[in-house]
Amino acid sequence: MDNSSQNTKKNTILVVDDQPQNIRLIGTLLREHYNLLIADNGPKAIETARGKTPDLILLDIMMPDMSGFEVCEILKSDEQTREIPIIFLTAKTETEDILKAFEIGGVDYVTKPFNALEVMARIKTHLDLKNSKDLIKEQNAELLQKNEQITKAYKDLETQSQHLNKLYLQLIQNETFLRNSNEELKKLNEMKDKFFSIVSHDLKSPFAGILTMTDIINHHLDEFSKDELADMLRSLNNSAQQTYKFLEDLLEWSRSQMGRLQMNITNEDLASIIGGTLLTLNQQAELKNITIENNVPVSTYALFDNNMMATIVRNLVSNAIKFTHKGGKVTLNAEKVSIDGKPFVRLSVSDTGVGMDEAKILQLFSLEKVQSTPGTEKEKGTGLGIVICRDFIEKMGGKIAVESKLNEGTTFFVDIPAED
Repeated sequence: MDNSSQNTKKNTILVVDDQPQNIRLIGTLLREHYNLLIADNGPKAIETARGKTPDLILLDIMMPDMSGFEVCEILKSDEQTREIPIIFLTAKTETEDILKAFEIGGVDYVTKPFNALEVMARIKTHLDLKNSKDLIKEQNAELLQKNEQITKAYKDLETQSQHLNKLYLQLIQNETFLRNSNEELKKLNEMKDKFFSIVSHDLKSPFAGILTMTDIINHHLDEFSKDELADMLRSLNNSAQQTYKFLEDLLEWSRSQMGRLQMNITNEDLASIIGGTLLTLNQQAELKNITIENNVPVSTYALFDNNMMATIVRNLVSNAIKFTHKGGKVTLNAEKVSIDGKPFVRLSVSDTGVGMDEAKILQLFSLEKVQSTPGTEKEKGTGLGIVICRDFIEKMGGKIAVESKLNEGTTFFVDIPAED
């Protein structure tokens, strides 16, 4: 891509050097191809850059009163001039000086004495980059002006994406904490490997779908009707919500492994927690025409943390719906039991679903064997739900167990401590 393909006019270059012979030499090289602006000191260079906004600056480092480094720092701190690419002209070859040139915002450097072909090639490269960026900005601006409704939808999606990015960054920070911990190093490393395996496999797919659809909208905006765009945006929103739920599960699991979850165990009515949680799952069940039968009586008191118990119930019932065919049934029961002379409430969640064989049951609660298994309607998940249930109930002093027969159904039993 050359300059003629980017613009019908010549690019403008500001040459800053206190040596007239250098300016003459550079002018001879560049004048035929570019419009030139000249400054022989730092203050004049800053004034010219702000007034004329050149496309590129060739900036000498060694100048009296104000060095090229100082000029660059001032220009890069100014909103009007910070995007102008700066190539340093220098007789210095020390690594420290070259690194400083890049650190303060320079894009390249050319050593004196000049090699004409090198100077021209570097200038052309960075002008082509700048022209390409400018062209992309102009095209994006034109697209954004075409439809206010689409612009608002993009902003909403961008906000959700930013939120997802924050959650993902929090996941990375949690994982880093685990990796750097000296306690139980082997166990933490195993969890880290599995964690990233799940993230790389299950997070890549929904993000790929979101990016593909936004790319299609971006490049074929005028080809879709408003109804088609509305359908696509609804699909994008559903994908974003599913990805957000996936990240929430991962965050909940990672916080549990690091001991960052704060428990507040009190004597609560299990029926109340179950009733509230089932309200959030009714739509999921209705989509598959699955009946949820809640037989847990009111005033079934046990000792638990409200948030943890709601997570356990949500995961177990959601899994039961996921692995039950349309028209099936999920049943919840509770009874008081004694284990080693201590009182417990045993909650059971049963389904009429696909069931599991012995090999699958043995792997169910093992982090190393966690796999995301599609549901009867190809529903996706992380495979972490049952591991989270095990961790949470054990932290509250209880236990979880499972009975299942292939093609007949599954029952999970959760033993929750209770008062005498």
